[in-house]
Amino acid sequence: MTEAKGKPRPTPSLPPLVRGAVVAITYFVLAKGSLALASLHPSASPVWPPSGLALAFLLLWGKGMWPGVAAGAFLANATTFGSLFTSSLIAGGNTLEALVTAALLQRWKASTHLFEDSSLVVLFACLTLLPGTMISATMGVSSLVLAGFADAAKFPSIWLTWWLGDVGGQLILTPFIVLWSKSSLKEMSRAELQRLALLLGATIIVGLVAFSPLLQQTAARGPLGFVAIGPLLWAALRHNQRDTATVALMLSAFAIWGTVSDGGPFARLNLNDSFLLTMAFVISVAVPSLVLSADVATRRLSEERHRALVERANDIVATLDLDLRFTSVNPAIERMLGFAPGRSDWEVASAPRASRTAPNTRRNAEAKAPRGCKHAVRGRGAHKGRCATGT
Repeated sequence: MTEAKGKPRPTPSLPPLVRGAVVAITYFVLAKGSLALASLHPSASPVWPPSGLALAFLLLWGKGMWPGVAAGAFLANATTFGSLFTSSLIAGGNTLEALVTAALLQRWKASTHLFEDSSLVVLFACLTLLPGTMISATMGVSSLVLAGFADAAKFPSIWLTWWLGDVGGQLILTPFIVLWSKSSLKEMSRAELQRLALLLGATIIVGLVAFSPLLQQTAARGPLGFVAIGPLLWAALRHNQRDTATVALMLSAFAIWGTVSDGGPFARLNLNDSFLLTMAFVISVAVPSLVLSADVATRRLSEERHRALVERANDIVATLDLDLRFTSVNPAIERMLGFAPGRSDWEVASAPRASRTAPNTRRNAEAKAPRGCKHAVRGRGAHKGRCATGT
């Protein structure tokens, strides 16, 4: 397996203005689709992937892309609900959310190797919980309450919906975009493509069984949601961080589809509660999977480096089992001895401990046999000077 690691792949050079336009347009389209899922308040969606999109753009293209985020957020909110005042503050909160999180990641030097180490994944997860997402939720809900577009009594519930949507967007979408930016399908071998296709096919089947509204919703179907852990563990243990993030995004899409259709294991009487439960479940299984995947990739990389170090060593490096049998030897033995020894060349060294000591034991037994005895035992039973005849 190969890990999704290294620096981002070179991308076609685009003028900053064009990049800003791409950021604004994609943010606007994704935000409009997300706001269509709002139920508790028109401006508070429990599913908010634009937060992950904005953070990914700032990490990949630099913090200079913040005007595109601000423009896309402002247009999406101004054409949905509220006033110019509320839309401006909401857009400012969305922009600060991405800027603060990206700046903190860069401050801890985690942005260039994000998701390559388990500790960095944990750091990323903590930074999505606070403070950026909290700033966005607080500024957005406060502006709506101050302008009279939201009931102050509903401030906690709207704030929780806003915050959890932003957290889910960053945790699910940002890893997917960042990790795929460092790799390409063209760089994958045929075997890797086949393994990836098998993994994604299994993920689709599990998503349909666990979350699809096409299947009849029954009380016994509720626990099926936990079947989604299977593909995530498969991706984490047998693939890499990129594939794990892809599986997490696909399962999230299936879970949201089931919730929108008032089906799936997380359906409740209140649609907003259903979405909150869905996002909480997706986050709780996706983040540990990313941490596990990064840890497995780190150990795999360490093993590869150790293997390369042994193979390139100038000295002979060999491993032996508990019976002192050789199990492996590095190529340096051929350079030093002038030939590659076969198994017959080190049978004596690899033989069991008892057979290696047998010649010395026989010599000692014969030396200790009484003088004049012609029947000394030729084996390990000859000891203490006794003759085989008993004399």
